[in-house]
Amino acid sequence: MNMIIYLAQVTGCTAVFYLFYYAFLRKLTFFSINRWYLLSTVILSFLIPLIKIDINEPKPYTGVVEQVVYNYAPQPAEPTVFTLTVDEATISKPVKWQDVLRYTYYIAVAALSVHLLITLLAFFKRLKGKQISKLGNVNILSGNNKVSNGSFLNYIFVNEGELSADEIRQIIAHEMMHVKLYHSADRIIVKLAQIILWFNPFIYLYARSVEENHEFEVDHAVANDTDKQNYANLLLHLSVAGNGILYHNFSKVPLKKRITMLFIKPTTNMKKVIYLLFVPVVLISSLAFASLKKSEKAHNVIDRPQKLKKLELPKVIEDFKKTDYYKRSHAFVDKTIKVKVTDLEFNDGKLDLLKVKYEGYPYQILHFNLPQMPDLKVGDELSIKVQTFIIDFEPKAKGLMEMKISEPLQLKPESIYKGGEMLYSAGKDFKDAAQEPVIDTNKYRQKLSPAGEAAREKEDAYRKSDDFKIKKKSIDEFHKAGEVTVKIKANATDNRGNKGLTFDHAGQEYFIATGRAQQKQLANILKVGDVLKLKSFGETIGKEFKYIEIWPSYIIKDDKKVFELAEAGKIPAYPFLYEANKVRFTDGQLTKITKYANGKWKTAVVETVNGYRFNINFKPDGPDMNSLSDDDHVRLRFVGEKKTGAKTYQVNWVAISDDIKSHGIQEPTLFPKFYVKADNKAAAAKRPLTMKDIYVLKAGSSVKKDKDHIQLYGGVDLKIGEMTITAEHVTIDNKKKLITARGSKDADDSKRIFATLRGKGDTTTIISDSLAFNYQKMGAHVWNSRQGSNNKN
Repeated sequence: MNMIIYLAQVTGCTAVFYLFYYAFLRKLTFFSINRWYLLSTVILSFLIPLIKIDINEPKPYTGVVEQVVYNYAPQPAEPTVFTLTVDEATISKPVKWQDVLRYTYYIAVAALSVHLLITLLAFFKRLKGKQISKLGNVNILSGNNKVSNGSFLNYIFVNEGELSADEIRQIIAHEMMHVKLYHSADRIIVKLAQIILWFNPFIYLYARSVEENHEFEVDHAVANDTDKQNYANLLLHLSVAGNGILYHNFSKVPLKKRITMLFIKPTTNMKKVIYLLFVPVVLISSLAFASLKKSEKAHNVIDRPQKLKKLELPKVIEDFKKTDYYKRSHAFVDKTIKVKVTDLEFNDGKLDLLKVKYEGYPYQILHFNLPQMPDLKVGDELSIKVQTFIIDFEPKAKGLMEMKISEPLQLKPESIYKGGEMLYSAGKDFKDAAQEPVIDTNKYRQKLSPAGEAAREKEDAYRKSDDFKIKKKSIDEFHKAGEVTVKIKANATDNRGNKGLTFDHAGQEYFIATGRAQQKQLANILKVGDVLKLKSFGETIGKEFKYIEIWPSYIIKDDKKVFELAEAGKIPAYPFLYEANKVRFTDGQLTKITKYANGKWKTAVVETVNGYRFNINFKPDGPDMNSLSDDDHVRLRFVGEKKTGAKTYQVNWVAISDDIKSHGIQEPTLFPKFYVKADNKAAAAKRPLTMKDIYVLKAGSSVKKDKDHIQLYGGVDLKIGEMTITAEHVTIDNKKKLITARGSKDADDSKRIFATLRGKGDTTTIISDSLAFNYQKMGAHVWNSRQGSNNKN
């Protein structure tokens, strides 16, 4: 539990309980009951926020196994360029106020704890060498002028100066009552609560009320055995406030209150009924400050992401793979099987359930939403290509999941044929071609700046080259191989100045960077000649790359795992990403589709694997969406998002597709604003570069001082026009049209990041400690050049 929230809840409880005491109980003469109320409510205040209350029962959870296991990671269709001009916002370095508050709290608690410990040590040290007389188990110290009349634990202090024998007897009787009632224990408990809740004003009011109630309780008991008037005179005679921290001082509580309560008429027993109100106060506090644990509805693959622990669902699936159900279902996923129809069920003229038999086992296919087909009957033989199979999950103790398998198993078909005639394919009704939506077969691309268009043309040209095809085939085979064994061949430096190591595999030379990000640790682990086992997380190839650059998921050396990439296997934390044309995109599952009376979609939700929900509204005359259905995994492109909850957005959709390589179904109004047909390549007009032409390809963090001044830190790669800049720290000054780049300050050159400026096709390359580049005049000034020259181009 978050400590700050917990302490706030405890403070809220103390406030409620103390205000109830102040309003209803403080004037009652039931001092013993008041004592236990004050003490118990302090303890309850710490316990109530720890209570967890379940407010509803979990519902069954259904998921598509293949999609849960294999399709949760985003798969960008093409390189994504992040630009400073997206909403003209950058990431600031926020002050972690939560940490500031936490450390301030710890320091105050430590200081108060030390003060209490010193006080106790000083108290017991003062007792050494003193003359002590005993009365039963109680120690009495007399004649000590340094301590006022009072008591603590089983010690009583009496200052005999100017006191008569009768007054001393009354003081001892008073303090003896404190000792017998264990009032010191109350004071210690409240003092500890004060240390923990030092910032809470109500805990100090509690401490004062506990002390006052102790004195009222003892005064009332002692005065019953003596003359009240004489006892009141003694109080008046000793009415000098003490300064005890833990012990009971005979005259510390205000004299007027004590004398008033001494002579007040006792409260009638009928008023004890007021204490029954304590029960609803506790219940209200529990509801207000306890942790309300709402069991989350679990109805599809990604509805309960925070409950699906990293290894939990894979473990369930591994157990499932050992069963006969797995052999009967997974064996024909993505294959075509011949089945026999055993039953058909219709709903409103639509085929809702199709039951079939395959190799003697029953299967069923739900929710076809197909029109009734007179030529389809029990006994017919069908050919079905199976897309996936479906099993159920149910929540069990502590948020884990268990599998619930029921007969017959459910299949999700990709296509259905009867006698060579296609009856069904991916949600389309081929029996009713008149209603089939018109699908735009054009391919589209993002609208980009002139610099972006030039970079795209360069990339497209490279993709057609033999070099790309050979390297692409190599990395596909590398991935397919999984874990491979390699031998480090040599130390090397890539075209961008990054240091690393190379190895050969299947006729290609691969490069592992050892001078940036998490891979810096490899510089001290690996050396030439090492034999390694590794698995690739990702690769980079390009015309300007000398090697195939690899990011290893993990590396094993001498049968010991020496490296594991932090990003490997992680579910992303972000809700969506940006395309260069400012369109947002995310990958997820379609759910909760509702329709208008005319059959067009009205609303739908796209849910991502990390728990975000994107709510979409459709127009009654919008495009036909029947090629998509519930549970389809799609890429959603959108703009104008509005956050409506912690993980919920309302968005304006631009395009939805079940294939990340296409734009699928397009919103007629918004789509043309952000995309043009790929064969319409407008020539980029030459113009002076501006801040809008600066694209940040990589940065650890950034600070936007104002609209014209931005600072980037932590290994920066940016592109402006046909120039690229790499550095440890970059400052952009739009007023002066100046980009200042500075390298890192490592003493070891092999670990340094230099300020590097490259022109188109590497015709100009400048490597230096720092440089300044004027993007309007296209000129650079260099300090402590390491390579290249101060060219203007």
